[in-house]
Amino acid sequence: MYTLVIDVGNSNITCGIFAEEGNLLTKFRLHTNSAKTEDEYYAAVRSLVEERIPTPSIETAVLSSVVPSLTAVMEEVCRRLTHRPPVLLGPALYPYLPISVLSPHEIGSDLVANALEAFLRCRQSCVVVDFGTALSFTALRSFAATEEQASTAPTNPTRPGRPGHGQAGTEAKIPGTEIDDKSGRDPLSVLGEIAGVAIAPGIGSAVKALSRDAAQLFQVELTVPSTVLGKNTVHAIQSGVLHGYMGLVSHLVSRMKAELEGPVRVFATGGYSRLFEQTEGLFDERDPNLTLYGLYRVTKIPPIRLFRDRPLQ
Repeated sequence: MYTLVIDVGNSNITCGIFAEEGNLLTKFRLHTNSAKTEDEYYAAVRSLVEERIPTPSIETAVLSSVVPSLTAVMEEVCRRLTHRPPVLLGPALYPYLPISVLSPHEIGSDLVANALEAFLRCRQSCVVVDFGTALSFTALRSFAATEEQASTAPTNPTRPGRPGHGQAGTEAKIPGTEIDDKSGRDPLSVLGEIAGVAIAPGIGSAVKALSRDAAQLFQVELTVPSTVLGKNTVHAIQSGVLHGYMGLVSHLVSRMKAELEGPVRVFATGGYSRLFEQTEGLFDERDPNLTLYGLYRVTKIPPIRLFRDRPLQ
């Protein structure tokens, strides 16, 4: 059986299909369009799913949406595909996560998914830079849980057993679920909190704004020029936007790492993160699918698994 995860963003709706062992088998995208009807989205999603797997083999759907006008639409699409309500990542589920969520009714659920996945991969303070329609920086601080917190913290059923304890590991292909053998610290005794978020216009949004508001400027292909000394309009825009954003990202990441204190791991995700592949020393890990993995991860938290496994309707 499979899990369908759907991330409704401002520009695109990204869907991923996960196998039971936690592998992301495939993903596909649709343009976000609030004018489309439930039937139109259902037909499109079902068609794209059936190109890959039989629709009846989808057991669970997980939904994140930062477009309020489409949230109910996509919930119904999920219900029609799986015959049960989807797991909707939002304030009602945040108390069950192993991280506390800042301003739960304001923060985007995609940022929560990013923070959750990043934290469960590294079990330490981290920053997630998401290069989407908006450029977001989510800072997450880790701390050792008290005994009471550790005893009530949501457990992670995908974690392999301790070596030598005779407990078989399950679904070990999901990264970040192993015991931290180097430190001897059980990752389940560590909790995290979203310490803060910074948001700036996305790279694509910045280029569109230039072409819209400046009469002699136009949209250009987003490739990083080898020099900041632009010799024509195209290279000048590429230099100003891309090298300028490198400075913006580097500065905000540096400030967040300083304010979080201690070891901080930096993740990059989102479509435009590919433009920063050659930026050495800035990111520890780049995964364009981080949000999808975070949404899948939600289904493995025990209280949410009970919600997920509600009877068919």
